[in-house]
Amino acid sequence: MTEMLPRAHGSADRCYDRQFFFVFFFLLSFVFIASAHVFAGGREALAFFDAPAGRTILFAAAQERYDSPAAHGRAEEIAARLCAAAGETQGVQIIIRSGDQLNAYALPGRIIVLNAAALSLPEGELAALLAHELGHIVHGDTVAIILRSPRAMSALSGVRAGADGRYDARAAKNVLRAISYGTLTQNEERRADEFAAALLPKAGFSCRDARALLTRMESAYGSVSHANSHLSWAQRRAIFCDDADAPPSAE
Repeated sequence: MTEMLPRAHGSADRCYDRQFFFVFFFLLSFVFIASAHVFAGGREALAFFDAPAGRTILFAAAQERYDSPAAHGRAEEIAARLCAAAGETQGVQIIIRSGDQLNAYALPGRIIVLNAAALSLPEGELAALLAHELGHIVHGDTVAIILRSPRAMSALSGVRAGADGRYDARAAKNVLRAISYGTLTQNEERRADEFAAALLPKAGFSCRDARALLTRMESAYGSVSHANSHLSWAQRRAIFCDDADAPPSAE
């Protein structure tokens, strides 16, 4: 006959189960509250640096990290022309970083970083490169890639506003570090291309220039990996096909 456990032993088990439940619930609550705190703090910092009050601080931090002595007045003029055509009342700021590869990316604070090699592009191709990055800015992608990345939000966990509610250069550097952990989605890249394709003719440029730029980049980079967030070069060129008969922009 199976021996019955003493009643007192069963009560101890139930007490242990309750203690385990409370400890587990406490730890789970702590993790949730800590994560929510980090997320809320990160959102506040990003909102500050993406607004006029914080842009000067972020731009200075980005210049310190990326800027090269190369002149980039032409890029600023083209960017201003694109913003006007897009109906954007706020302009963008351009930072040039050293680099022989054709590359550009957008940062919070309406900042576009260009590799120095882009400055030698014909005007229309440079406009296409800038228009794509402006698309990311207009659609809020520069902030979205941070907000959905736990690693990026973790990088913002130490960011705190001062007594005056403002953030300093150290916080700006954390934002720049955070964005390096995020990645754009293929839909966001497609949307930026579609934005650029619609904007270029409005600004007096040709989509033919964008196709020329993509062909140039394909020659430099090779085929696009399936793991890449961008569409294939052929798919991207197909987006810029609305004015196939228009003459290319003057170089």
